[in-house]
Amino acid sequence: MSDKDENCLTFVLKWSFIIILFTTVFLIGFSFIYYSQISLDSKISSFFSFLSSLGILATIGVYFWQRNDAKKLANEVEKSILNMIISECQRVESELQHAENVFSVLDKIELINITSKNNGDIFIITSINENMRSRNNYLKRIELSSVENLLGLATSTNSKYFEVIYSMMVDIMRYNEELSLWLLSDNVIYEHAGLYKRSLYDVRFLINRITTTLH
Repeated sequence: MSDKDENCLTFVLKWSFIIILFTTVFLIGFSFIYYSQISLDSKISSFFSFLSSLGILATIGVYFWQRNDAKKLANEVEKSILNMIISECQRVESELQHAENVFSVLDKIELINITSKNNGDIFIITSINENMRSRNNYLKRIELSSVENLLGLATSTNSKYFEVIYSMMVDIMRYNEELSLWLLSDNVIYEHAGLYKRSLYDVRFLINRITTTLH
């Protein structure tokens, strides 16, 4: 049986129980008042008092029902946000791995010159080694819109994961900024990539901490 079918069955059984319960209580109360050895006026007064009490009980029952439903909904939203955070971490980690692979290649060769060309969020890096052979690699800014949307969702739902998402966004923004500052400079020098590398490691550290501690 699917989760949808189980939820539907639970809903039907729950409402059936409530209807039967209130019907039983109403009939017992009505019978007690009807067969009581009291005057008609007292019976009418007792009947309306009984209905009033029954209405109060129904209101209390609905309140607790709605509170439980709201709590369940909040838990489901938190689970969804957590799943989206993990998905974003996997995406960002993949992009960081690519950047680390590029640096691993550049670290192994004797660079004579390095230039970059900006193509939107992608930087095409042309490196020339001591044999005057050129090679193209690319680095890219990490796309932020999905993280920003996730932060908006966390804000609107007062999620406990707000600070985690905010920290991720800030570190990614710093990463993108350091990448641009390095590769958009007039004279691109490989040794000047230190701040960019540091921001890369900072994001990597944060992503690892998020994926190992969140649950």
